[in-house]
Amino acid sequence: MQYAQEPLIINDADGYTYTNAPQETWLGPHRFMIPANYFTDQAGPDFQGGVTMQVKWPELKPLPPGRRRVMSMPEFFALVGGDINYVDRLPWQESMENGVSPPLPTFLDRRDPVWNLAYRTRGEDVHGLQRWYVSDRDKQLFRDIVKGQEYFQYWPPRPEDIRDWYIRRDAQGQLVTHIVCSPQIQPDGLVLQDGRVVDVPEVRRSALCTHYFAIPKYKALVSLGYARVLLGEWQSIEQTYRQNLDRYYVGEGEGWKKKEE
Repeated sequence: MQYAQEPLIINDADGYTYTNAPQETWLGPHRFMIPANYFTDQAGPDFQGGVTMQVKWPELKPLPPGRRRVMSMPEFFALVGGDINYVDRLPWQESMENGVSPPLPTFLDRRDPVWNLAYRTRGEDVHGLQRWYVSDRDKQLFRDIVKGQEYFQYWPPRPEDIRDWYIRRDAQGQLVTHIVCSPQIQPDGLVLQDGRVVDVPEVRRSALCTHYFAIPKYKALVSLGYARVLLGEWQSIEQTYRQNLDRYYVGEGEGWKKKEE
């Protein structure tokens, strides 16, 4: 099967050679030929075949070969990247659902609103996503449950450690997007300015998000990290990763099994 091929770029920097030459990549039986500069190390999959990819906002394209070694801080803040994993032991729907209702070992763990969507409060929608947060009422209800128990001694966590959740379900009710972000009480710490992500010096720590979604046709789960100031781009980000896999898809095979030997 013919896959998309880019004009070859070679960049020698600091004694290293970087290119965008296609690298054989496997997600289970699905084979791809993905340009090297899409990968976080700008080289290719890791020695175990792990796939960690990265693009830069606003173009949502990879950095040029070798650019990662000399990129500016605005470029660093604008990176969107993470892991793509093949899921074969659980249906992707179950894997996604475990992110908002994890099979934790004890009743109190499962009842904790920090970990379980069912005990959070829904806020106003944000960028077309449902926002779920741990309200004061949620905290009090849980503290009443754990009162007198060891759990009570260290709960609740610090407010800045209780993440907000943004979710989307499809028409069948399946969870298809789950984004975990720094809470709203934490400032962004970054601003979008003329197509760049710029630091706000007086804010010590930037707000971040981890974005989970599935690509069912390849049985893939994607986990991406980026600055919360880019949350409004979540749809374009998902579309970009889906299109990239389609663009560089070659076909099926068994080369992935060699990585597991």
